[in-house]
Amino acid sequence: MAKIQLSYRDEAKPDDIVTLGAFAQIGAKRRYGLEALSSGDPEPVLYGCWIEIVGPGVVKKVGTDAFDAWLQTVAEYELAAGADATDPPVAETPSSDSSPGSPPTSD
Repeated sequence: MAKIQLSYRDEAKPDDIVTLGAFAQIGAKRRYGLEALSSGDPEPVLYGCWIEIVGPGVVKKVGTDAFDAWLQTVAEYELAAGADATDPPVAETPSSDSSPGSPPTSD
């Protein structure tokens, strides 16, 4: 899973390094679509970071409008130092062609 470094507009607030966990990834995919996290669009990645920071329980309580308020505090984001840039930023969506351990199909 990718580690994202966030810098905030308020210089008094320290940078965050956020690891997008499964719940954050799924939340972003549910809101923006299955390919959203790998599309290059920053909003789904930042949405995942927000879920990871505030927690899923808070997201349910405050609603997603609070994301916009939080987003205004973010100055920039990037892949955190030491993160492997060759790894996808999120878990890959498994292929629906076959499940692990399934015998290959012939056409």
